[in-house]
Amino acid sequence: MEALQHTEPVKNHCIKMYELDQNKVYKVDSIPNSYVLKKHPNALLNDISFNSPYIVKYYKIIYDINTEHIYTVMEKVKGASMDQLLQHGCPSYDVIKNMIFKILKGFEVIHQADVLHRDVCMKNIFVEFSFPTFTPKVSGFNIFEPYHLDNRINTSDAAYLAPEVWNYSDYNVKSEIWAIGMLVYNMLDAKFKFSASAKHYKDALIELPRCFRNFTRVALAENPADRPNSISELVGILYEDLDEADKISFRNLAE
Repeated sequence: MEALQHTEPVKNHCIKMYELDQNKVYKVDSIPNSYVLKKHPNALLNDISFNSPYIVKYYKIIYDINTEHIYTVMEKVKGASMDQLLQHGCPSYDVIKNMIFKILKGFEVIHQADVLHRDVCMKNIFVEFSFPTFTPKVSGFNIFEPYHLDNRINTSDAAYLAPEVWNYSDYNVKSEIWAIGMLVYNMLDAKFKFSASAKHYKDALIELPRCFRNFTRVALAENPADRPNSISELVGILYEDLDEADKISFRNLAE
């Protein structure tokens, strides 16, 4: 942290930090001492350090012994979270579809490293935009747990918890596939305003764009056994339903 200077407190326990020699801007999250890390900081940093344009880059995880706070130092995205973006004027369907493709690419990288995000929701997808390009970045990995955990539900938005997690089953890749399916459903719902609420998403499947119907149906299967076994399998289901132009667009995305 020696190279980081000129700290300036901002909202939500975040700090803008400037590295004078490179003029970089970082986002720093401060986690209260009521939470503990799931692993040693260096091990966690290794887990969530990915080389992908669709995943926020983490630089350091620091435990301050004086304040007993945990700090994550990460890339500062010039944009807004996905929920903020969609609340203030939804982009076109083509833009949303392209963002979904990029998010899925990001989750493929994460899962191929045998890592689970554990807190998938629109609040944890940040969107960097330089019109007409919108680049979503996965952030907000759940690497913490409370000191006093009354149950296994520890998430930013309970609407993204798979049914089995509510029943206190272990969170696994199929639970995350359900959350990713709900993320995609909610992004499309923001554009098309489906007649059914997210709670009754099954009733709205027919209203989804055709290429996302099978994807959403299998991702949001109530029984985990009926969901794909991996994110790559889920992406394959979507890919098969894309038209040729979208298949080319998907293949041409950076890894």
